[in-house]
Amino acid sequence: MIYSSIRTPHELATDHWHRMIVATKCRKPMPRVIPVSNNTSKRYEPYATILHRCGEDTGCCGSTASVCTVKRYEVVMVYVFSYDFNYRKEIEALPMQNHTECHCVNRGSLLMHDSMPRGKRSGQHHQAQQWQQRQLLQQQSQQQLPTSTIAHWRRSDILAKLQLQKQQNLMENMLSCHCPQHFNVFEEDVERHAHLPRPHSVFTRKCRCDCLLNNVMCQRFKTGEEAISLEDRKCILEHNCKPPVCLYGDFNSKLGKCPGSTIASSSSSSSSSSSLQRLEVALN
Repeated sequence: MIYSSIRTPHELATDHWHRMIVATKCRKPMPRVIPVSNNTSKRYEPYATILHRCGEDTGCCGSTASVCTVKRYEVVMVYVFSYDFNYRKEIEALPMQNHTECHCVNRGSLLMHDSMPRGKRSGQHHQAQQWQQRQLLQQQSQQQLPTSTIAHWRRSDILAKLQLQKQQNLMENMLSCHCPQHFNVFEEDVERHAHLPRPHSVFTRKCRCDCLLNNVMCQRFKTGEEAISLEDRKCILEHNCKPPVCLYGDFNSKLGKCPGSTIASSSSSSSSSSSLQRLEVALN
């Protein structure tokens, strides 16, 4: 009687298999803890938020030739406290992606994505989607203005327009300044037409995706030891993320990785050839 209730390993494995077939389907995004920003010039509270994501760790496709990735998403505004280097406190509205539906795609199609013409790859749908995102940001930024700011605008229309323009520029910069996982956003001022007299030179704020010195994982991507994830690769191919800065050349979007050191590869090949020569001498 005692042993009749004990299930065999075969029954346990079969039950587990049936449960996982349903539970691990690439369909529903799963909640993940996501940093609100990787901008190193500010400190944010809270540092992270919970958003839904699609990926290889959220759903299975039944074949190694396919990968689970995002099909539909929405842009949500996340309100956080931010502190600059002077400890000035502000409230910022950060636009972030929240995945709403997942699907399986062929891994090879992500690599072929870059060889397609831009018009065929994205077309009017992609442009309309970007326009809708910007409209959402502008509407929400105007709706969430504090009373003191509105009163200040009534006193000075000029300052109001400048402030609104600055806010819109910052939000557009957030949308265009996304980096692959493990890389950080570094902002810099680039002077254009610097050879001309000062009134004719223009400073523009640019951003790059680079590694912190103590980020060992990021350094492995930067030196070409590892390839970035398929999700980040797709983000770069669709021009929604910036390619990372590489140590030994330009980022290869088709391979999804930085080039490795030519010195390391040549020394490796020379050592292997010398080892082969020593083996031939020993055999002779």
